[in-house]
Amino acid sequence: MDHYPAFGRLGSRRIPRAWRCIRGWRKLCPVRSRLAFPLAVWAAVSWRMVKRGHLQKAIFNLIQLSTYHRPGALLKLRKMGLVRPTPGISEHWAVITSLTETSDVGKTGAKDESVFLDSKWIRFLHPLLEELKKGKKMDYVWNFNYGEYLSVFRSCCQDLKIDLVPYQARHSGPSMDRASNFRTQEEVRKRGGWVSRQSVARYEKAGRLAASWQKLESSVQITCRAAETNLEAIILGHHYPEIGLP
Repeated sequence: MDHYPAFGRLGSRRIPRAWRCIRGWRKLCPVRSRLAFPLAVWAAVSWRMVKRGHLQKAIFNLIQLSTYHRPGALLKLRKMGLVRPTPGISEHWAVITSLTETSDVGKTGAKDESVFLDSKWIRFLHPLLEELKKGKKMDYVWNFNYGEYLSVFRSCCQDLKIDLVPYQARHSGPSMDRASNFRTQEEVRKRGGWVSRQSVARYEKAGRLAASWQKLESSVQITCRAAETNLEAIILGHHYPEIGLP
């Protein structure tokens, strides 16, 4: 299944005994969900990225949190897939991945997967999205690959003394939206592209946000809160109070 895609989940061929074996193993060894963290933690990561001179990565970090996208899928975003608000249709920017015009395919095999950038805390990005959209429509939006992003991400987490991986944004975004009652569970399911509610339950851990936050040292919490409070100024390059590292 690993070496021959035709036998994989989206392939045309099947090996029933192997599939049964995998399902049996998952029952004996259930998947452990990654922890979800509140916006303040992700704001602090973006702050450190900006301080290190990586504004695009800071924006990417926030967009993947808002859209629940996997890092790999969002990295394939084309300028054509970054859609401006349209009067009478939508007041928000939209992100469309796995475009019909490309060979890109989502994890579920779907095409033209669309998500609105309607999170309240990300709406100030509009002028920067205009800049990112400039250029040829089939060019990639981002000027970095996953390895480059991961390297900067890890360095920023070390600065903040936080144990975090990029994929946790896919857990944190849904948990934040449910904790604030910004979206219903069904809206979260559709936004994340999950087929079943059981899949949503694995990712959405609204009740764990406070527990994850409380595990952080008080100095880390103070830094993260300051970054969240000044997030718009940080990303847009405006003046904001000095923020100290924990």
